[in-house]
Amino acid sequence: MVNPVYIVDIFEDIVKAVSTKLLPQLQAIPKSTITGVHYLYGHYNEIQRRLIEKGNSNTEQYNRYPLIALFQDFSIKKGSNQLGFYGEANLQFMILYHTKPDANNETRMEKVFKPILYPIYFEFLNQIKKAGKFHLYSDKVIDHEQIDRPNWGRVGSYGNDGFILDDILDGIEIRNLILKTHLKIC
Repeated sequence: MVNPVYIVDIFEDIVKAVSTKLLPQLQAIPKSTITGVHYLYGHYNEIQRRLIEKGNSNTEQYNRYPLIALFQDFSIKKGSNQLGFYGEANLQFMILYHTKPDANNETRMEKVFKPILYPIYFEFLNQIKKAGKFHLYSDKVIDHEQIDRPNWGRVGSYGNDGFILDDILDGIEIRNLILKTHLKIC
């Protein structure tokens, strides 16, 4: 019997592994309030609502960023070319950390991208490989698109014209991350 594969649960475990590996390094950053690498999944509006709720909570306000968000809806391709696999998922993630609204790109690179976002990005890919849940075509590279998003927001004619998650964030977008998931047989 084949059981369903829950992509959202697989990535919760992967993000926990990223957090465990990187937490000492991230907490060593001066003035760091980082409690871990956090994970949410869902539609933009749901993720936004949950981040606002956490931000308004005395106990959860520091459990928002850095964040790896898996955006839904995502497709899982099934069919004859997927024999032996549960399916091929096409996923989109954002790795996010808060920033200052008046910071220039050089400052964002030195204070956010290099010490926080890039290490999380590379360790995230490493943990996807190590998880053993996906058929990877290479042990060196996972096919995807990476887009650095300083001051992430809604794209206007000459930059961002609004913030998507109500926070001022820098991010790395990972899109078209296509992974074949192994069957889960009982």
